[in-house]
Amino acid sequence: MSSHVGEIPHDTVDRLARQARRVLILTDFDREGSAMAGRFSKLLEGEGVTVDRSLRRRMGSVMGVLGVKTVESLDDVAEAEMRNVGE
Repeated sequence: MSSHVGEIPHDTVDRLARQARRVLILTDFDREGSAMAGRFSKLLEGEGVTVDRSLRRRMGSVMGVLGVKTVESLDDVAEAEMRNVGE
């Protein structure tokens, strides 16, 4: 959601704080993505939103097994799996 064009992090946090009580922050698993997840977590928790860190860790483990580090790469993995199912 934060990658919406023109939206700044505080806008995203404000919107989520109005819409959700619990969120998953799924950013890339590189240094920048991890730092971004930390910043969003701190801002959201300051607004009373619970951040599900355990699901992020599990997703990171799954992505590691799949050999992907970026969230966008999950689309490629899903598409490849769908092609394999159709064979």
